[in-house]
Amino acid sequence: MHNNLKNFGDSTLARFASNGNRAAFDELAARFTGQLLIFASSKTNNYHDAEDIVQETMMKAYKNIENFNCKSSFKTWIFTIAYRTLVSNARKMRPALLNEESQQNLEIIEENDEDFGWVWEIARKLGQESFTVLWLKYKQEMSISQIAKVIGKTNAAARVMLYRSRKKMAKKLYLERENRQNSFFRSDEGMSFERAKL
Repeated sequence: MHNNLKNFGDSTLARFASNGNRAAFDELAARFTGQLLIFASSKTNNYHDAEDIVQETMMKAYKNIENFNCKSSFKTWIFTIAYRTLVSNARKMRPALLNEESQQNLEIIEENDEDFGWVWEIARKLGQESFTVLWLKYKQEMSISQIAKVIGKTNAAARVMLYRSRKKMAKKLYLERENRQNSFFRSDEGMSFERAKL
C-alpha cells in the first residue's frame, strides 16, 4: 500500500490520513515540504526559521487533518496553515539576510526549479503583501480564490491586491531593464559594442 500512495491525489491521501493512515500523511508531507520551505524562506530569509515554520505547519496539519474538507484543495489548506504560522511567529523572528549555509540549503531544494531568482528579489522589495500574492499566483500557481483563502481576504480584495502588485512589479521590472541596459553601455563591453556598430 505504501508504494501505491504515490498514485493517489492530495485530497484522497488527506482522507486516508484523517482515517489514521500515517503513511498517507507522510506522503503529503514529502510532496509539500520543499514548496513550503521555499515559501517560508522567502518570508523569513532564514533557512532554520523556515524549517521551524514548516515543522510547526506539518504538526498543525497532522493534528487537524480530520478538519480538512476533502472536496477542497489540500495545497490551499496547507499553505493557509503555513501563512498563518508565519504571521503568528513574525514578531519572534528577526528578518536577516540569508547566510551562506541557508543559501546552499535553498539551492539544493531549488536545483531543478528554474525560479528566476532575480525577479523574486525585486518582488521582495514591493512589501510582504505584494510579494505573497505574487508568489502564490506565479510560483504556486494558485487561483484568486485559493490566494484569498490563504491570506484571509475576500476574492475581490485578493484580486485588487494582485492587480496592484502586478502593476508595481511591472514598473520595477521596467526600471531594472533600463538600469541593466545603461550599465551595459557604460561597461567596457558595451563601449566596444558601440564602437563596433560605428
